[in-house]
Amino acid sequence: ELADTQSLLRISDEVREGLLRDAKDQRDQLEHARQELRELHAVERQGREHGAAQYDRLNAQCESLNRQLQERGREADVLEERCKRLEDSLRAKAEEADALE
Repeated sequence: ELADTQSLLRISDEVREGLLRDAKDQRDQLEHARQELRELHAVERQGREHGAAQYDRLNAQCESLNRQLQERGREADVLEERCKRLEDSLRAKAEEADALE
C-alpha cells in the first residue's frame, strides 16, 4: 500500500508539473498574442495618423492651388481688360488717323 501511495504521489507530481508547464506555455502564448495585438494596434494607429497627415497635407495643397488658380483668373481678367482698352485705343487712333487723311 505504501508503494501504491508513493506511486500515486509520483504520478500526481508528474501531472501537476505537466499542468504547470501547460499553464506556463499558455501564459507565454497569451503574452505573445497580446504583444502582437499591441503591435497591430500601434501599426493601425500609425496608419491612421499617417493617412490623416497626408490628407491634411494634400488638402492644404489643393486649397493653395485653388487660391493660385483664382488669383491667376483675376490676373487674366485684368490682362483681358487691358487688351480690350488697348484695342479700343488703337481703333480710336486708327479712326483719327483715317479722319485726318
